[in-house]
Amino acid sequence: MSQEQWLALNLGNSRLHGGVFMGKQLQTFWDVPYDRAAEMVLGNFRRILIASVNPDRVTPWHFLPHSRLLTLTDVPLAGMYPTLGLDRALGAWGAIKRYGAPLLVIDCGTAITLTAIDGKGHFAGGAIFPGLDMLRHCLPQRIPHLPLVSVPDELPQLWAHNTPDALLSGIVHFTRAGLTKFITDREGLTLFTGGDGSYWHKFFPAAVYDPHLVFWGMAEL
Repeated sequence: MSQEQWLALNLGNSRLHGGVFMGKQLQTFWDVPYDRAAEMVLGNFRRILIASVNPDRVTPWHFLPHSRLLTLTDVPLAGMYPTLGLDRALGAWGAIKRYGAPLLVIDCGTAITLTAIDGKGHFAGGAIFPGLDMLRHCLPQRIPHLPLVSVPDELPQLWAHNTPDALLSGIVHFTRAGLTKFITDREGLTLFTGGDGSYWHKFFPAAVYDPHLVFWGMAEL
């Protein structure tokens, strides 16, 4: 890749992630909700790579010269199934190129996705379950008398003595137990990424937190 400035855009379910690169070096990045996308400077880039988990999501960058909308076939990761999320494939590819294999990538956003890579650097399966924000909203939406809770920085008490704390215990400990099951079943490094990646990483200190795995994957294409 030539040493020219280019733009990487990762269009998530609820947020827009952008990174300006010089060659393979990330110079600056942003992470904003879509209602603030218009505030971002379009720039004069001769190369723009766009990765989106939602094909219906369109940004001003889609219409600029030199824009390229990535697809799963652009990612040279062996063993993928046809409907694997592009963000998962790019994150796994970036993790392999930066950290080696085997490994497990846990992307904590609107959904929590787990992507396993075997010792040969091939896709080895994964899982998807609800993220923190989805979990804390779903029960109050279906059961109106339940409160909407905020997740604290520290680990909540396991056995709660009131309804809000019981919700927090269920949300956090249930998810933590699930993550533990998947992590202990795999060999190699575990990497957390995504908007809630730093939150979950602190409960798994042997893992690594890297918020830019999708960008690293895009830089390797």
